[in-house]
Amino acid sequence: MPSDSDRSILRADLAQLDEDGRKVVGGLVAVMIQSPERVKDREWMGEQLTQVLLLARRDQLEALPDAGAGMEVVHRELAARGEEWTRLAFRVFAATAEDLAPRLAEGVTRDQALVHAMGFLMEHPGE
Repeated sequence: MPSDSDRSILRADLAQLDEDGRKVVGGLVAVMIQSPERVKDREWMGEQLTQVLLLARRDQLEALPDAGAGMEVVHRELAARGEEWTRLAFRVFAATAEDLAPRLAEGVTRDQALVHAMGFLMEHPGE
């Protein structure tokens, strides 16, 4: 069982994210929970990260003059923060799996796993 300090470190790392970073990490975790069998596929994960980022930045990207400018923004953002977001998403995914493992015998739905995972991304004052 993971220690409370491990969870505190994870929450502190997540608290450093801006709103868009939280959206991207949360979206990526949601995709991972929906398709856990694919999380080891680096190409698939990269595609999912790109899709989640496009959704998170949709309003900003739509305000740009053309799609080329939008893709440039996305590529820069992925180069700058993609690895960080992916690492954090994997940490949340793993923490969720560890926390819910004792309940597997009683049955854990993907929705329950998603709710648990999103709890890591909620702000926790005082932590």
